[in-house]
Amino acid sequence: MSRSMTTLIEDWLIRFAGDGALRRDDIHIDRIDTKYQRRTSWIDGGLACLEAAASATRDTSPPITVAIELFLKNAQQKNAPLEASLRELRMSATPPALVAYRAGAAPWSSDSSFERLVDFFALPNSFQAEFYIQEWFDEEDQEFDRRLWIVAV
Repeated sequence: MSRSMTTLIEDWLIRFAGDGALRRDDIHIDRIDTKYQRRTSWIDGGLACLEAAASATRDTSPPITVAIELFLKNAQQKNAPLEASLRELRMSATPPALVAYRAGAAPWSSDSSFERLVDFFALPNSFQAEFYIQEWFDEEDQEFDRRLWIVAV
């Protein structure tokens, strides 16, 4: 990861920490670095951004939770099977977002549209994370909108 990309993520997190009004903020990875504009770079880019953000927030007080939000293609049914690996995921046209939450603001602990996936995908470099799938019915599209969240722990 380039120093300028790490600096951009750190500066974004400092601004977030300093703005007491925000409970959540996000930045799409293609805005962090133009090399993440190609869909083929989204998984590796998302994980690299998450790892940099997790490192930058390790000792923050109060704690900040960071995650990558992956926008998946809609499904015809709820609980449709996910692909076998991160690289095989069927992504929508939206690049992943690096997301920051203040302590207690992360939605997966209180929102019933989230389901924790236990030991679902292996991550490189023994990076520690939890996985959540979020699904809800989109009335307009008549399909289930789906997001996969990778949360740094």
